[in-house]
Formats: sequence, structure tokens, C-alpha cells
Amino acid sequence: MKPHLIGRASLASLWIGIESASEYNRKVGQFSRDIIDASLMAHLRVQEANRYNVEDVTVYGEIDGKVIEESYRRVIAPVKDETGRNFNLVFAQLLPSIE
Repeated sequence: MKPHLIGRASLASLWIGIESASEYNRKVGQFSRDIIDASLMAHLRVQEANRYNVEDVTVYGEIDGKVIEESYRRVIAPVKDETGRNFNLVFAQLLPSIE
């Protein structure tokens, strides 16, 4: 996955502290291969089906020494830019904790 833009109010920015597309690979790359592969497959399925996908995801791991363990709802939608290039638009929000 190669992000084009990370929004300042995005879950990646607020939760994991990712401030730029260039920082994305370094931080996300610290998750387990299983988590990365599952995310890649979700993005590929959206592009292949040309339909949006909504799913709940649970992630646990460590990034820069900070324990990450949360569940979030993710919407991935296929979009095209003004030149016709394909992108996936991602919206994610943390799910409430059940304790």
C-alpha cells in the first residue's frame, strides 16, 4: 500500500501518529505480516470488485515502543482521480471498547 495523502484528522494520524505518506511505510511496517497482508488483500478486493467494502478490523502490535491494540471500522472505496488513476479512499473510526 502506498498512501497518496494522510489526513490530519485521519485515524492513522490521530491513533498511530502518522503525519505524512512518507512516514506511513515505516510505522505500518512494524505491524505483523498477517496484519499487513490482510489489509493489502482488502484493498485488492475493493479494486477487483470495484465496490466499496465495510469491515471491522482488530489490530494489535507495537509501533515505536507503543502498544497498539484497538478495533476499528474501515470503509474502503474505489475512486478515480481527474486523470483516471485508480485509488482507494479509506475512512476508519475506532470502535467503542467493551469492558
